[in-house]
Amino acid sequence: MKLSNIIFENELERFSVSGQMKQTDRIVDLVAKAIAQEYDMKDDGMLRGTIRDAVITAKYDIDESVDEVDNKIQKVELSYTDYGRIYGVYVNGRKVDRDEGIKTVSNLAGIKVPYTYDFDTVNQIINKLRDQGIEADESEMDVS
Repeated sequence: MKLSNIIFENELERFSVSGQMKQTDRIVDLVAKAIAQEYDMKDDGMLRGTIRDAVITAKYDIDESVDEVDNKIQKVELSYTDYGRIYGVYVNGRKVDRDEGIKTVSNLAGIKVPYTYDFDTVNQIINKLRDQGIEADESEMDVS
């Protein structure tokens, strides 16, 4: 069984802020339980806070670079917050380093990916990617 199958109930959770928070909570629960049982420790707020800090730090550190994702880019998704700021770039279904992803998508499309959502520009980028046979889409993250 893949770790993502344990952490995510469905694939859409991977792309939402609430899904990311749920992912962190599930990891914290699993690790806190394992540590408390293995080392006969109290499963309390201090243990969970320490684990949560480590998980959040690790999640930012392990954002994959575009080069680490499959060599052939088949799918791209640009995700913007409901406030209009870019949230993330997903290549072949995996979140990649945002700045590197923006640079890669900009180079592929020949249009600079905007940090602030602009319907016409994002639509042009998606169409250019689709013209190259790349499945492309954009999404909005609900951060409220």
